[in-house]
Amino acid sequence: MFIGGQILDRGITIANLIGFYYGRNPKKFQQDTVLQHSRMYGARSIQDLAVTRFYAPLHIYQTMRKIHEFDAALRDAFEKGAHDQGVYFIQKDAANRLVPCSPNKLLFSKLTAIRPGGRLLPVGFQTVSKTAGAKILGKLDDAIHAIQKGNPDEPVLIDIQVALNLLGLAFENLQFGEDAEDERKGHLAALEHLSRQSKSVEFGTKVWLVTARERDVARIRESGRFSDAPDSKQYTLAAR
Repeated sequence: MFIGGQILDRGITIANLIGFYYGRNPKKFQQDTVLQHSRMYGARSIQDLAVTRFYAPLHIYQTMRKIHEFDAALRDAFEKGAHDQGVYFIQKDAANRLVPCSPNKLLFSKLTAIRPGGRLLPVGFQTVSKTAGAKILGKLDDAIHAIQKGNPDEPVLIDIQVALNLLGLAFENLQFGEDAEDERKGHLAALEHLSRQSKSVEFGTKVWLVTARERDVARIRESGRFSDAPDSKQYTLAAR
């Protein structure tokens, strides 16, 4: 039996060890820390794995299983090219028991939260000058009309790269007062990430284009807040 703290922390090797007990039970598990603890198993051959045993309470096992799922999803995203925009996605479980790492490590990162049923909307922006904006808007309209082929009320399934180009054009007409408000990179990356993560062969790397016409939305609501509801109930239902 070896007893010690940091003195044992940097790599003691015990030959022929095939049984492990893991009882560390914090209020919140940090994925990066638990993965570091997992180094204690070492690199093992298939033959050794057949007789290796790991013991832990059920809730710790469930947390470790979720860590494996998150890690596998991240690896899968890289292999599918879901991070081509240079933004990398970390996951957090719904029970809030597992976090990717210490919050201090994320303080200098630009984070965009994606939640089931939620939407990513730019708010608080101004539009570019009418002269510059008309040219960009004309490009955007022409591209969308070409895709819709005279049927603007029907959703159209388009390639993710086409969708990214359209969204990029739309963002070119927007100006933000502060860099912190400009989340275009996160929005583009989220669209690409979710599309490439589709498990459907038919819908993988595809997204639905739903268009709205003749919309006149005030920038500021009567309450004084920025408008964050650009679509009507009809278009919201169509998008879902």
